[in-house]
Amino acid sequence: MLKNQYRLYEWICVAALAVFVVLMLVFSSGGTGKSVRELTAPVTKLSEATPLVERTAPEAAAAFGFDLTLTEGVLYYENEDIMNVSEILIVKVNDKSDAPEIKQAVERRVKEQAELYKNYAPDQYSLLQKSIVEVKGNTVFYCTGTNAGDVYDAFKKAL
Repeated sequence: MLKNQYRLYEWICVAALAVFVVLMLVFSSGGTGKSVRELTAPVTKLSEATPLVERTAPEAAAAFGFDLTLTEGVLYYENEDIMNVSEILIVKVNDKSDAPEIKQAVERRVKEQAELYKNYAPDQYSLLQKSIVEVKGNTVFYCTGTNAGDVYDAFKKAL
């Protein structure tokens, strides 16, 4: 009798654990239904003292080398000064399975930029080394700048 009771408790614990895991997967997908504009409103307020200029989605796709048809929305800010690597890119993809492809394109650009600035602009190279490239569900975030961490924190809160 006691052995059967323990077996019942085991099954209840396993079932509870399974329910917990399913709920965690459902509620922590990291995706967002918000538009790119809604996500970037608090982010752009934190942009550096050096003004960043908003670019179009096709300009972002060309700069980073990703397929624009994979995206639902793109917001890209860059510094007009060629000697300043500060940038912010937020891409919301149609299907979150496409996010790694966008992330790879961004990482490739960061690596190329780092190679360009490595020998003649060590301060900019250092910023590129500290850049943030992250995927949160159906959204890819990238920022290079002196306050990249603060910008990323604002982005996470906006999700």
